Amino acid sequence: MCAREQKLKRLLHYGREIPFYQPGDKLTDEECLSTLSSKIILDTEIFTDAANSIVKAFSDGYSAHPCMLVFALAVCAKQKKSSELREAAYKAAKTVCSSAEHLLLFVKLANKIAATSENDSCWGSGLRKVCKQWYLQRDAKSLAEIVGKNKKLHGWFHKDIIKLIHLKTVEPDKAAIVKYILFGIKAAKKEFGENSEANEVLNYLQAVEDFKHLTDEQQAARSIEIHHFTLDHVPPHLLKSKEVWGALIGNLPLPVLLKNLERIGYIGFLKPNSILVNKVVDALNDETAIAESHLHPAQVYIFLRNYEMSSKFLAAENARKKRRAENGSGEPKKFTKAAPKPNPKIISALHDLFTSTCKLFLAPTGLRYFVAIDLKSLSPTDKCYRCSHVSPAQAGVLTTLCLLHADRNVSVCVAGAREELVPVELSASMTVQQGVKKLEEAGMQRMKISTPIEWALKKKEEYDVFILITDTIHKGNNNAICALQKYREEMNIPKAKLIAVLLKCHFEPTWVRDLNDPGVFVVGGFDGLVPRLIEAFSRGAF
Repeated sequence: MCAREQKLKRLLHYGREIPFYQPGDKLTDEECLSTLSSKIILDTEIFTDAANSIVKAFSDGYSAHPCMLVFALAVCAKQKKSSELREAAYKAAKTVCSSAEHLLLFVKLANKIAATSENDSCWGSGLRKVCKQWYLQRDAKSLAEIVGKNKKLHGWFHKDIIKLIHLKTVEPDKAAIVKYILFGIKAAKKEFGENSEANEVLNYLQAVEDFKHLTDEQQAARSIEIHHFTLDHVPPHLLKSKEVWGALIGNLPLPVLLKNLERIGYIGFLKPNSILVNKVVDALNDETAIAESHLHPAQVYIFLRNYEMSSKFLAAENARKKRRAENGSGEPKKFTKAAPKPNPKIISALHDLFTSTCKLFLAPTGLRYFVAIDLKSLSPTDKCYRCSHVSPAQAGVLTTLCLLHADRNVSVCVAGAREELVPVELSASMTVQQGVKKLEEAGMQRMKISTPIEWALKKKEEYDVFILITDTIHKGNNNAICALQKYREEMNIPKAKLIAVLLKCHFEPTWVRDLNDPGVFVVGGFDGLVPRLIEAFSRGAF
C-alpha cells in the first residue's frame, strides 16, 4: 500500500490522514471535501481505484465515520479528470448510499462541489440515474415507510429531488407515493383513491399523517402497534407517554433502544414494578434483533456503563449546581430531576447482550497479539477522554477481552519491577470487572512505549501486533519506532505493527505528525469504535 493510498484509507476509516484517531474529532463539510479532493485528485495523477476503496471500507464495516465514505464518493463523482472514476463512483453509490440518510447526504455534497466549480451542473445524467434507481428499485411499502419517516434530511427534501429528476412510474402504488411527496395526502387520495393497487400505501400514509396530530396516548400506542411506527414518527408531545414507549420498544432497532435507555429511565419508566422493564429485557434478549444490530461488544459495554452511571451523574450535577447556588454564582431552583436507580434486570440483560455480541460479531484475524497494559490508576472513578463513564482500567480490559474472544494467540502483560514484564491471566470467559481485579492483583509499574517490543525481542517471541494501553500521555516515540524496526528485521516479521492507546490523551501529541512508519497507529481517548479500529488496522484495512 503506497503512502497516498494509506492516507486516503485513513480518511475513509476515521476522518484523518495522519495515524491518529481521537473520538469526537469532526471536520466541517468543506474541510472533508477539500482534504479528500487532495488525496484523490492531483494535478498530474488521479487515484482511479478510489471508488473500490470506498466500497471495500463500506462492506468491511470498520469505518468510524461512515459519512466520510459518502464525502469521498461525492468527490469521485464530481471530479472532471477521469470519466472512469466518475462512472465507478456512481456505480458504487448504489451500495454505499443505500439508506435515505446517505443518499440525501450524497446529493447535498454533490451540490456543494458543483457550486464551487465553474460551468458544472450538479444534476447530470449520472446523479439523476442514481436517484431514480434509488426510488424506483424499492418496493412500494418500504418506500412509503422511508418517506413517511423523514421528509427531510441534511437540508434536502425528497420532494426537491423528485422534482429535479422528474421521477415517473407506471406502477400505481409508487405513483401514489410520488404524488404524496409532491402534493400531500389529499392529492394522492384524490388521484389514486379508487385504485386497489394503491390502497395499502395510501392507508399507511394517511395513518402517518393522522399520527402526527394525535393527543390521546392510548390511541397513539395502538397506532404504533398496528403500523409499526418507530421513534422517528413520534411527535415530541408524545415522548413522555408510558403507553407510547411501551408500544415503541418492540419496534426499535437495538442500537436505537440502547441510545434511549437513559432517557426512558430518567422519565421513570424503568422502575422495578414497571411493565416496560420486561419489554426492554425481552428486546435486549431478542436473538433476531441482536443478529441484525451488528453491535460491537465495546459499544454495548459503554451503553451499559452509561445506564449504570446515569443516576450518579445527575446526582453529581445537582451537587455542583447546589454549590454554585450557595456561592451566589447559579440559580438555586434550577436543579435536574434525580434519575431513578438503574434496574438490576436491565443491567443483567445488558451483560447478557455483551456476551452475545462477543460470540456473534468478533471474527478471528489469525494474528498474534501482545497487549501491554500500563495504568497509573485502577480506580473506577477515573475517566477516559471522551468516555467519562468508563475508567482506563475498564477500557483496557474491555479492549483485551475483545481480542481474546476473537483470537487464540493473545498475550497480556504488565510491567513489574525494573520494567520486567509480568503475564496477566485474562480469559474470554471473564467479565470486565473480573479482569480489572486481575490487574489489581498483578500490581503494576510504569513502562515506555518501546518496552513490550524490546521484551519480545529479548525473549525471541513472535508477534504480529503490539498494543500498548496506557493512561500516560507519552512525550515521544523515537525509541519505540527504532525498537519496532529492529524487531521486524531480527525476527523476520516485516509487517509487525504497533498500536498505542493513550486513554486520557485529550490533544494531538506533537510527535504523531512526524510518524512515517505505516505500521504505527495511535489512539487518543476511548469510545466504542476503538476496538474495531484496532482490528481494522491489524488486518491492514488502512
